[in-house]
Amino acid sequence: MAFDNSANAAVGGAGLNFDRLDELIDSVNAYGAGKVLVMSKAMRRQLNGLARNSIGGVYQTSTNSFGMTVHRYQDCDIVTVDRDAQGIEVMGYDEAGGTSSIYCCTFGDQGVSGLQGPFQGRYGISVRDLGEVPDAPVFRTRVDWYVGFAVLQSRAAGRLFNISPAGA
Repeated sequence: MAFDNSANAAVGGAGLNFDRLDELIDSVNAYGAGKVLVMSKAMRRQLNGLARNSIGGVYQTSTNSFGMTVHRYQDCDIVTVDRDAQGIEVMGYDEAGGTSSIYCCTFGDQGVSGLQGPFQGRYGISVRDLGEVPDAPVFRTRVDWYVGFAVLQSRAAGRLFNISPAGA
């Protein structure tokens, strides 16, 4: 990854600040595409609070064509992650010392890209009807799709870690 803030790692983390976030963003090469900041909802609240207490318009919100609020910082869209299928918060303050992280990445054929692998010699989704279950009025369908992602350039993604929940 492009950004390593381990030299500044304090025990228990440090609060989020614009200088560290700007350094993360600057370390990622957009390769002609836009950059995205990926963080938890709690981290976005911490960034909102930091922006409210500062002077300047580096943090913006707008409404997209679907009527949803879009958050942006320094021309980077902010994407929040929520909870997984078991209800556990993704990217919560559950890293070493009760800290969290923010990722910055760029998507595309030179950045972070989705991959799909073959299943029975074909790429994409494979759907197979398994028929009706004998002991219930239920039909079963099997869906196979082998997917993943790759960071294709070393400067396509970066991580700012060791951020404490102070002020969140």
